Amino acid sequence: MRSTTSSLALALALSNVTAAPVPTTSTPRQVYQFPIGTFDPIVYTIDPIASQISAEVVYRFPNATGMSGITETDTPDVFAVTAGNWTLVTKEGMFGSFSVWLLDFRSSSDQPVVTKIASIPDTDNLNGMATIPGSPNIILLADSGKGAVWTLDIETKRSIITIQEPSFQPTSVRFGINGINTYGDNFYFTSSGQGIYGSIPINDQGLPTEPVKEIARINTTEGTIYDDFAMDLKGDAFIATHPDRVERVPLSGEQSVLVKGVLPTSLAGPTSAVFGRGSVKEESTLYVSAGGIYNASGSIWGGQVLAVDNALF
Repeated sequence: MRSTTSSLALALALSNVTAAPVPTTSTPRQVYQFPIGTFDPIVYTIDPIASQISAEVVYRFPNATGMSGITETDTPDVFAVTAGNWTLVTKEGMFGSFSVWLLDFRSSSDQPVVTKIASIPDTDNLNGMATIPGSPNIILLADSGKGAVWTLDIETKRSIITIQEPSFQPTSVRFGINGINTYGDNFYFTSSGQGIYGSIPINDQGLPTEPVKEIARINTTEGTIYDDFAMDLKGDAFIATHPDRVERVPLSGEQSVLVKGVLPTSLAGPTSAVFGRGSVKEESTLYVSAGGIYNASGSIWGGQVLAVDNALF
């Protein structure tokens, strides 16, 4: 996950609201538009049904220029995030600048307790994050530059590379493995460089127990690139796909376009997705972060949070 809007997924993951059902739509609904040029080491929260929607600053991380990954731990309302130094135009990170932090919202939804877990010095491109159900201390970190997965124990602060596969490797795209998730006893991943969505059985410590299985491959004729993704209770993946869409991929591998934006004003550079929670309506609403459009001259369209209503129907 990459975003000019700095870890928008946290705002999405914290969604716990109710609203009246709305008709099924194939058009993304804008929740919030960030100003052009927003690229900060900040975690925001956004209430998607407030009468006046705003992005509230939760925490600004020191010695960093951006955020790249987020996951809720096995402890509800406690999130792990990654921070590091990025060059926006080249999409490259600074070697040795990345660290992992905990944000504990259990006592306050506005002012979390923030704790640095560890620095991960031997990397320049931490990206997606995931947890392993039943392993409360283990965090998985996608390393898009090395083409590897780190396992971090948040109690001992020890980190090691546990999976490194050819299908994880970067290419001219510069990003190899990108989004990651777990479902059952399997680890799921997208590889931007290789154009693959796949899975690997793992144990409770994040070690692989069988080889990689390729589930789907990107449609190269359309020039699309997989980024991060959400999974529903059936194991279907909803993959943020550059430049302007979300692909739905069931475990059987037949992919389809769930929603497509209109560049540059809608769903420009989708980076991640997550389902809401708190009601039946929210649990079927897919929230998508989009990084916007930028080039060597700077940003030309700011990042967004968008919603796909009734995404499961």
